[in-house]
Amino acid sequence: PLMASEVVAASRSLPIVFPQDSATYPLALVAAEKGHNAFVDDEGRWTAGHLPIHFRRYPFMLGEHGKSLVLMIDESAPSFSTSEGQPLFVQEDGKPVPAPWLREIQKELVGITRMHRATQALCAPLSEHDVLVPKTLNLKFNDKTRQVRGLRIIDMDRVNALPDDILASWARSGLLAVVYAHTQSLANLKRLNINPNNP
Repeated sequence: PLMASEVVAASRSLPIVFPQDSATYPLALVAAEKGHNAFVDDEGRWTAGHLPIHFRRYPFMLGEHGKSLVLMIDESAPSFSTSEGQPLFVQEDGKPVPAPWLREIQKELVGITRMHRATQALCAPLSEHDVLVPKTLNLKFNDKTRQVRGLRIIDMDRVNALPDDILASWARSGLLAVVYAHTQSLANLKRLNINPNNP
């Protein structure tokens, strides 16, 4: 997922779409095939101009447990080790507690979660006014064509047909900037071997 505050920057190098059958939020499409990220080179380096906020805290993430948020870690990440590096927990008064640096990460992740929820609220009118349409993308790879489903894009004809007061409210809230960034970002589908002009 992308945060509203980074959509314009992300649109310069990443294709942005919206997931289908879920909450409405912008999503950077970085792969059309499982296990292959088009923006990571053979040496594991990120090659796009913008690194999404969501990726920056990897291997840490927050998950929901009931009404609470819990810190999770991907133990398969190369930066995670059971034998060396900074400890996740330290002793305070004889009890294990998160290390200071881990507490800072927790705070950052809580902030990211709040930004994501705010982004969903900002983008909700896209669904409410029915300007998002399902899109099937055709991927051409090794002389074969595969279809990528489960995505939505914004139909600009529907946006342009909205009443002026709605468009004015979108301009004031920042949603219109998200709309334009999304449409411009579709040119980046070529990085995934998808023709942006005839997806």
